[in-house]
Amino acid sequence: MNKVLLLVSLIASVPILADDMSAGERMMMSMGVDQVLLAQKKAYEADAKKQVDIVMTQLESTLSQVSKETILEIASIMENLMTDLNNSWDIETAIKVYSAKWDENYTQSEIESVIEKYEDPSAKKELETVLGASAALNEYISSSYNTALEESMGSAMLKIQLVFMLDQASTESSE
Repeated sequence: MNKVLLLVSLIASVPILADDMSAGERMMMSMGVDQVLLAQKKAYEADAKKQVDIVMTQLESTLSQVSKETILEIASIMENLMTDLNNSWDIETAIKVYSAKWDENYTQSEIESVIEKYEDPSAKKELETVLGASAALNEYISSSYNTALEESMGSAMLKIQLVFMLDQASTESSE
């Protein structure tokens, strides 16, 4: 629910819109899409940390013969991978991509009407509800994904550990 409160408070503090934005981009900003994307980026970052922790926990028990330094190095590699994935997109470009369809399909005056609607205090509750519902949906999906990942990784790591043990037994018997 903290994400919902963050989104609601951020909506109230939408910055003054730049003149060089298209009507669609200005509309996205007035709707708080930039803040939703920022919250999503932060949520992905937190999820990535959880996912790396899950994988590393599994790796530590599976590869118990590996040094702590090696495990920390693997963790660092995985953290960098997840950071690279999260940084593969940026909010400004995402808004341009999203708003381009509005700019292509609606006139500037039609978009201005939408902007006026979402800047009107009476529409704030509707917008806050939509954004709050979206944040709750994203939290549900993220939580479900992380739970499934943890369970799947536990099962997969046991299978990998068995493969290593069978390989080691096979190697020892052939010597």
